[in-house]
Amino acid sequence: ENAKYNAPCQIAHYKFDEGFGTTANNSGTAGSSHVGTIANATWTNIGKQGKAIIYNGTTSYTQLGTTDLDTYFEA
Repeated sequence: ENAKYNAPCQIAHYKFDEGFGTTANNSGTAGSSHVGTIANATWTNIGKQGKAIIYNGTTSYTQLGTTDLDTYFEA
């Protein structure tokens, strides 16, 4: 049986356009409940559409946490 999707639109959408700091804000419908934490990365102002984040390929990452998807789906 197919699951039914309960969320009105995107749960998470990360633009990575903050330009500074260690927080990746969520522009999706879940808002601040799914904020990312950036580690070991560098910000730049010369991204394709403005600000961007540069990962070093080894130790850089963004931790997006976990969520209970049962909130958004039902069987």
